[in-house]
Amino acid sequence: MKEFYENHFSEIVGGGLGLLLALSFVIWGFLATLLILIITLLGSIIGHYWPRISQIRITNNKSHE
Repeated sequence: MKEFYENHFSEIVGGGLGLLLALSFVIWGFLATLLILIITLLGSIIGHYWPRISQIRITNNKSHE
């Protein structure tokens, strides 16, 4: 069983995400689900680049001292 999960991890995660997406369409509707996905995507992008932004800000503050 462990070997199955290791070999098919991405398919399992994709299936779970698809299920969550389908449930949110049914529960909240298309536009609300789309808004949730867009805000989540923006949050992920900001979270991905946040360490770089913070590092640039620290570097700029040190250069002005």
